[in-house]
Amino acid sequence: MNSSEKKGPDRKAPPGENRSYTGDILPENMPAFEVERSEHYLPGLIVLAELAKTPSEARRLIENSGVSWDGAKVRDVKAMVEVTGEHVLRAGKRAFARIVAK
Repeated sequence: MNSSEKKGPDRKAPPGENRSYTGDILPENMPAFEVERSEHYLPGLIVLAELAKTPSEARRLIENSGVSWDGAKVRDVKAMVEVTGEHVLRAGKRAFARIVAK
């Protein structure tokens, strides 16, 4: 059995296959959402970007340090973010969205 046929926890992903989930690179197929160029309530943006179903779920993600805005962790559930251009919103380990100002 060669290394590509291994099964179980010792199996390693081929180089480059798992990088989008480790924070090294961003996925290329991120959905983009256009919003007005202004300040926005972050839990509302998370729901708008379909990364959470309700504002309560979005606030729980923030409380559990599961949300980042342009690579910076957000821990304030009442956070307001300034949308001025193109931004990356991440919720959880694998959910990404591109937020673009109109």
